[in-house]
Amino acid sequence: MNTEIFDWVKRLNLPISLIILSLLSTYFLQPTIYRLIIKPLIYMELSLFGERLRENLRRETEIIKKLNIPNECSEYVKMVLSKTAYESPEIREVELIVGEQICTPAGLSAHKISDILVNPPLVRYSNEVDGKEEVGIIINGPSNDFIVSSNKLRLEDFFRLYCDKCLTYKFVITGENEPKQPIDTWFKLVDDYGIAKGYLFIHLKLKEQLYNKYNYILVILFLFCYAFLSVYINRKLRAGYRKKELITACANNEFIPYYQPIVDSTGQTKGVEALMRWRDRFGQVLPPAAFIYDAINLEVINNMTLKIMLLSKHELNTVNHGHVDDFFCSFNLTASQVEDNEFIQSVIAVLSGCCFRPEIEITESQKFNDITAAKSNVTNLKKSGFKIKLDDVGTGYGGFSYFIDFDIDCIKIDKTFIDIIGKECSKLEVLNSIIDMARTLNLEIIVEGVESAEQVNYFTLEKDIYMQGYYFSKPLSDVKELLLKYKIIANSA
Repeated sequence: MNTEIFDWVKRLNLPISLIILSLLSTYFLQPTIYRLIIKPLIYMELSLFGERLRENLRRETEIIKKLNIPNECSEYVKMVLSKTAYESPEIREVELIVGEQICTPAGLSAHKISDILVNPPLVRYSNEVDGKEEVGIIINGPSNDFIVSSNKLRLEDFFRLYCDKCLTYKFVITGENEPKQPIDTWFKLVDDYGIAKGYLFIHLKLKEQLYNKYNYILVILFLFCYAFLSVYINRKLRAGYRKKELITACANNEFIPYYQPIVDSTGQTKGVEALMRWRDRFGQVLPPAAFIYDAINLEVINNMTLKIMLLSKHELNTVNHGHVDDFFCSFNLTASQVEDNEFIQSVIAVLSGCCFRPEIEITESQKFNDITAAKSNVTNLKKSGFKIKLDDVGTGYGGFSYFIDFDIDCIKIDKTFIDIIGKECSKLEVLNSIIDMARTLNLEIIVEGVESAEQVNYFTLEKDIYMQGYYFSKPLSDVKELLLKYKIIANSA
């Protein structure tokens, strides 16, 4: 009882623990999130800006290569320079180098080329109109050299995360000092153009805006992490707890066989199917649907099956059933069990020395992954005296391909096809076709789920068909009672 309370408290505390864990993770991982997501995003935007600068330079060069003008500062030359800048969105101004002088659309400049040359082909000079520093590039034309200054690109147009006063961009020619970093810088990024570098300073103001604007993303991230971890860990804990529970129940012999008779057309019982039930520690008997799925997925089904076989062997050997030679007891195996060579060897060993004929029913609820191994193991079972039945024919994974893949002795036609008798006469041809095919292949036939006299009458005429269902008996735990009822053994009382 103390263990149950402890487990309950653990499950109760799990969501609280996950909330605390997620909150702490969100708090401590916030800088990491910005470093791994926001910073690369800004760098990507800066790279796009750099690509635009390079593209502008390429287009400017194409334009200059078409200019073929006299090497003089005439009215015609000034007109061409002005017209070129006006018609080219990328170009703010074009100037012609005439010896040491510079010809602009307004006339000769006060600058000399030797004064403004910083790092060829780049030049830096002050604009004669507003006094602001400009950076230009020398581009060679077909017969002249030109200084071209670009229209200033709006850096903010390339940043989806841009905000006013969040970014500072400085363009520095190689050889010049690195620009001074603003005091409120969050981090900086540098784009290298070879002969120049672009320095992007991201201010703390952007960080504050991101915290305010994108905190809801962190909240959603937290909730998602919490939900995911909660489901994942709960499943893991539940699976671990369930597996331990099934293993313990198996060790305590809580899984027991129930027997359902299989009769011939005269109503005589020819054998039984051993069906697994779970009689828990409270005495409640649980059907397979309550545990089989977990047992298969948690890989504890093998031990449970072997335990059922041992108990069935002991119970049937204990009851004197007159040593009827053709009396059988069949057991269900999944596809994965049939593929498991070690498990099949254990089955053969456990069921050796039985006073009944052991038979194996291969269920179609699971798909075979290794047909070769399964074929080999089926062959070993048949050599050891087992009959092989195909259960739930027509409803599972294998379908009729198993008739080809395995040496089957008998088929069990699923209840789905039996239920149509007396209700959907037009569909009886499907049932009859399955029966005809089985007869063609010389296979025994068992019909499952027989529950009405009408169904019994339908199959009584077919002397070679066996029946199983609640019409004859529900599954019983007392095998002696069942065998006495059907006069398989004599009453010794």
